[in-house]
Amino acid sequence: PDDFGLDDLPALCRLVNWAGILGSRVLLSTATMPPAMAYALFEAYQTGRKDFTAVNGEPEKSGKVCCAWFDEFTTENAIFNNETEFKIQHTQFVDKRIINLTKEKQVVCKATLLPVSCASSDEALSVMSTTIQASIHQLHQQHHQTQEQGKTVSIGLVRMANINPLVAVAKELFSQASQENYRLHYCVYHSQYPLAVRSYIEQRLDATLTRHNENDIWIQSEIKQALESHPEQHHVFIVLATSVAEVGRDHDYDWVVAEPSSMRSLIQLAGRIQRHRKKQPKTENLLILSKNFKALKNESPAYNKPGFETESRLLAHHDLTKILKSEHYQAINATPRIQKPQTPEISEGKYKDFVQLEQYALYQKLLGVMNEKDNAKHWWAENVTWCAELQRRQPFRQSAPDAAYCFYYEEEYERLYWAAIDNNSNPASYLETAVINYQSLVINKGNQAWLNLDTELIYSNLAENLNLTNQQTSKKFGELRLRENKEKEIEW
Repeated sequence: PDDFGLDDLPALCRLVNWAGILGSRVLLSTATMPPAMAYALFEAYQTGRKDFTAVNGEPEKSGKVCCAWFDEFTTENAIFNNETEFKIQHTQFVDKRIINLTKEKQVVCKATLLPVSCASSDEALSVMSTTIQASIHQLHQQHHQTQEQGKTVSIGLVRMANINPLVAVAKELFSQASQENYRLHYCVYHSQYPLAVRSYIEQRLDATLTRHNENDIWIQSEIKQALESHPEQHHVFIVLATSVAEVGRDHDYDWVVAEPSSMRSLIQLAGRIQRHRKKQPKTENLLILSKNFKALKNESPAYNKPGFETESRLLAHHDLTKILKSEHYQAINATPRIQKPQTPEISEGKYKDFVQLEQYALYQKLLGVMNEKDNAKHWWAENVTWCAELQRRQPFRQSAPDAAYCFYYEEEYERLYWAAIDNNSNPASYLETAVINYQSLVINKGNQAWLNLDTELIYSNLAENLNLTNQQTSKKFGELRLRENKEKEIEW
């Protein structure tokens, strides 16, 4: 369930309800199960299960659901007749888990808020980039490994919420000179790469960031080459990424700088710090910007897409120093996400607590509290399975119309270009497009790209492995889908 946004949860509930109707079993795999989600999915499943037992002529089993909980400390199981019994048992299990998490002596992630502000929205990009670069140098000094020859290396993650600000910040960082005797190696990682390029990035990051043996870092090809090729003493390898670096990536970073979007995201990020080595830090290794990019630009709602703030569910402040309690971030674990929330503090219709907003957003969307009309509970409580109206109103992974493009390799002239794919012809045609423009990149002293993303070379290696031509490889693995350009005004 960590892979789903708020708007996708009604569809998840429909799926679990259907599993109950078919008599299937459901396993929910997450260390950060919010109470609202546990309650809603139990209700959805139990309602479906009642239909299953009725059809199979087992009235004595109607409503009975066998449930089990598993974590790294214990396991529990019981059979429940109603949601009240389930809620009591779930709360007891979570309370025990929180006590065990509190007792954990090995804290591998220490966090602090990093104040960031600007006088006008025009300065947001410059201020954020300068703050991030200063943080990179500071975190490297505190969290690095030292080679026998005296050179130091650290690998860090700068996590941004959205692709456009990420790319803008990356360009700014490349253009800012690093400190003396430092070399910064940047890797920009997000979802909008041609398939082959994204796959190559993930392959190299998987190899480098598997760090069960901390000395393996010195034999990674890019790191070894960098240390041999450049005289600087301090080498910092930085992944600039969106949420693709959070969920489902088994990566181990030395430190992280995070643009905040939600508590869920911060918990996921914390799980990528010292993930394999489990070494306790002496100083903070997670710096959380006190405002995200939208908040710096004075936009409202700011913590949305991704995030839980909406026009009808606003925060009283957008500075985390005012709305995020220190116990929720200083030693981050799953507690803020799994603990049953207190009654929310609301002033003039606005939430005063970052975590409470997130918890009550889930209660509203899943269970319809606070008179939320567009909630998931309609599906199993109102008997609306005879029509498709809820699916229309609550679609799964709703997206805008998009168009297919390809970074196409033309064999005849041995050149690469961006092409729009026309699937109406047979075979599909690849027409050079002006919608995607090439950008200049200023690389200042002490900066360079971490990985060699020469697309032609990536295609060539793939083609050799798969016994294809470069042109065939580009058709198979060079595709990219971007928002449809109906007005002919969007340029990428």
